[in-house]
Amino acid sequence: MDHSYDKSAMATMTKPPVSPAASPARLQDGIPLLAVIMLTALAASAKQWAYPGPWEMLGWLHDFVGLLLLLMAMFKVFDLDNFVSNFTRFDFLGRHLRLYAYLYPALEVVLGIGLLSHYQPEIMYIATATLLSFSALGICDALIRGLDIGCPHLGRLLGVRLSLFTLLEEVAIALLALMMLVIYLPSV
Repeated sequence: MDHSYDKSAMATMTKPPVSPAASPARLQDGIPLLAVIMLTALAASAKQWAYPGPWEMLGWLHDFVGLLLLLMAMFKVFDLDNFVSNFTRFDFLGRHLRLYAYLYPALEVVLGIGLLSHYQPEIMYIATATLLSFSALGICDALIRGLDIGCPHLGRLLGVRLSLFTLLEEVAIALLALMMLVIYLPSV
């Protein structure tokens, strides 16, 4: 039996991993993350429309960032072992304390619920900005080193690799948390 056809078909079906350092992030690589962000923005907007009174930017940001953190935690929990395996390869604390990698999705859940419930806003903003900034530093280091792993934040579920999009997501959420702090402080 000739297996040359099968080998040829297999070669076209599997692509070798491309190192993020070797090739720039392509727009199509960010489509799964963009879809999650857009759906989260729509959900946050729907919540704002349901509230009585005028649209509140701070309320929308609470909903958006809170829902996004819950979604990201959910993706991690769906494939927790894969998340921990990849996370411990780039996160500065996760490399030395594997328990932190297992606790990371729970931290996101706590922050997400805290933001959605408006519980201790200042603490939630600072904790969110700190957690995601610290994670962004590890991602930045991994990208500079050319580490080619699956995106631990969206995991194998969406087939996303660790890339510039992962870094931008972490930085953007940290900046949104700081923006919430800036908006909130004058109202106290």
